[in-house]
Order: sequence, then structure tokens, then C-alpha cells
Amino acid sequence: LFPKLQPPRFSVSEVTPTSLILHYQTHREGLAPFAIGLLKGLGQHFNTPVTVAQVEWRGPGRDRDSFRVEWSVPAPTPPAA
Repeated sequence: LFPKLQPPRFSVSEVTPTSLILHYQTHREGLAPFAIGLLKGLGQHFNTPVTVAQVEWRGPGRDRDSFRVEWSVPAPTPPAA
């Protein structure tokens, strides 16, 4: 249907139980704020506090933006007595 479609690509690295690095690769410029908003919106949707910090910027010699995404893991609920 869309023979010239060039969708963005997402990949992750440095995954821990409470963080990861998200790599966002697209041919379009200026969409890093969109990606940040998307990540924060996902945190809200899943009722999980999320912080997002950009750690790499798209530019000469770089084809992607990268973000450190961190979230908190709720403390375990003790079993009912």
C-alpha cells in the first residue's frame, strides 16, 4: 500500500530491571521530542513513573537519537495475613 514508506526504527540496549537505552532511528529530523512524549505517555498509560533523558543526538555522522529511560519498580506487597 505504501511502497515509499520509511517507518522509524526502535532498538534497545543496556537493559536493566529499571532502565534501558532506546535508540530511535528515522530519516525525518526534529522528532526527538515526539519520542520523549511517547515514552512518557506509555509510563502514564501503565501507571509507571518514567523519566526520559536524551543521551545521543541525530546529526552529522549520527543517524539516530538515543534516550535513557528509567522507571521505578513498586515494592512487593506483603502477603495478606
